[in-house]
Amino acid sequence: MSKDALITGQRLAIARKLKGFTQENILDEEIFPKVNVKTLRRWEKEGVNLTRLEEVARFFGTEVWAFTESRITVDEFKNLISYPNLIDSLKARFAIQNGLSNRNPSPVTSTSENLEKTYQNACFLIASGQFGPFKQIIEDGFPVNYQNEMGWTLLMWAGHKGRLHFAKYLVEQGADLEISDLEGLTATICAAAREHVETLSFLLDEGAIVNRTDHTGWSALCWAAADNRLTSLELLLRYGADPNLMDEGGELPLHRAIKSVAKGVLAKLLDETNWNPVDLNLANGFHETPLELAKGNKVLEKKLLSLGALHRQEVRPW
Repeated sequence: MSKDALITGQRLAIARKLKGFTQENILDEEIFPKVNVKTLRRWEKEGVNLTRLEEVARFFGTEVWAFTESRITVDEFKNLISYPNLIDSLKARFAIQNGLSNRNPSPVTSTSENLEKTYQNACFLIASGQFGPFKQIIEDGFPVNYQNEMGWTLLMWAGHKGRLHFAKYLVEQGADLEISDLEGLTATICAAAREHVETLSFLLDEGAIVNRTDHTGWSALCWAAADNRLTSLELLLRYGADPNLMDEGGELPLHRAIKSVAKGVLAKLLDETNWNPVDLNLANGFHETPLELAKGNKVLEKKLLSLGALHRQEVRPW
């Protein structure tokens, strides 16, 4: 485990304590990432999952950069959490230092530490849209399919940020569409979950597997349904995403959408003109049918019944 991976977890712990939160009560905050105590403890010990780091930084009123820049001292980080407007001056100071150090650059080695630092720099350039410096990193020989400690590649980061131009360039340079991180996420899933439709469409056009799932069995369609990403969902269905692909808990995208009360997503999943219609009578892992999950929502119950939904005793179990 690299120092760069650990630093995000250490800084999360610092920021949490500085703001007076325990590991338990911070999870009750409305805009803090929806995770459990076990995951939060793992983040603070092993590093924050990059897919959620943006949410963590937003909660504390600062940028991802504050959590990943290794040159920031503990005291400087505490100041950034207390006074977020200091971040621009800190960036400017480091930029000047970079300019001075580059006058007599030392030979670049191929150690894993150097690769990880270059990767973090490339991720920052993707996030901030600086294509020229990013392209130079790749042209200087950085491996396009490099994975960090969490398994993330630059293409996954481009999908997560919706940077179409970067994604196109990476694919041209040989980026693998199907590499997944430690949780099974791919660039396609990242783009779908964040509603970056242009990037998602490009990846699918390039041959990304539309029904690829993460390690919990969630497909891109399931992520889109759970997060109420209607445009992503419509696009995935057009590319042949299977709405009847269950996760390992027996949940369908339809089940997720009902629980989230995602009206637009529900309407699209229940559209009878879909090329691959959803099975309304598949119960989930708790033996709940879509009709049971919709109990109390009279409009949705009526719609499901009109489309042929059955009660529990009439359907086959999961």
